[in-house]
Amino acid sequence: MTETQSLPTNLMNTLHVSAGAAKLLRHTGPRVVITGSRSASGYGVEVARLMVEQLAGTNAVVLTGGAYGIDAAVMDACFSLDLPHVAVLAHGLDRFYPAGNAERLSRTPRVSQYGEGTAPTRARFLERLQLLAQLATHIVVIESGVRGGSIGLAHAASGTLTRVGAVPGPVTSAQSAGSNALLAAGADLVTPATFRGWVEAC
Repeated sequence: MTETQSLPTNLMNTLHVSAGAAKLLRHTGPRVVITGSRSASGYGVEVARLMVEQLAGTNAVVLTGGAYGIDAAVMDACFSLDLPHVAVLAHGLDRFYPAGNAERLSRTPRVSQYGEGTAPTRARFLERLQLLAQLATHIVVIESGVRGGSIGLAHAASGTLTRVGAVPGPVTSAQSAGSNALLAAGADLVTPATFRGWVEAC
């Protein structure tokens, strides 16, 4: 696997990090966001698990927003396979949001633009999308509605060197309308079978 570009020092110096997060973010392997709907379908959860499994034995680090649905499935798969992953938060490191993911997040190295005591707000979630786009080398959207946060993340990466991919879903499913739209707009078509090669290609 070829080395990827390291994060700029000036960006790293602006971030608040928990134990272990800085080392994972500074490494030169791929930094991969696997994301999608917070109300994930069984299809989406299974695809998330299969994609994380494809990263076993690589030097990739998984990045996550730590939300419900696909993000939670990704974290669970990373725990199961002991794969390195970092949660990028929209609030201070002393908070765990959403509350239902507190146990997952407490076990995960975390990074944030915000100091302790900072609460999550809509504006901060939007700013977090920009940070995720800066940190990632690859973003893949498994399933999402047309206005999902993962679609916003894909758009935030527009014009950067970050590769953006999406998993095709049923044309009858509103859960896949956003990811199918990304494919129509030129995102890379990614499946569990092609995911590892897609990540390793650059």
